Amino acid sequence: MSVWIGDDGTEVLIDRDTGEVVVEDDEEQGMTRER
Repeated sequence: MSVWIGDDGTEVLIDRDTGEVVVEDDEEQGMTRER
């Protein structure tokens, strides 16, 4: 997973395998889950 911070402060997660973009705004999670 690649993590980018969007202009609105949300994390934009990009799946390296599929190229799919997933927007995560759950700040309480704190860490990005990896497979």
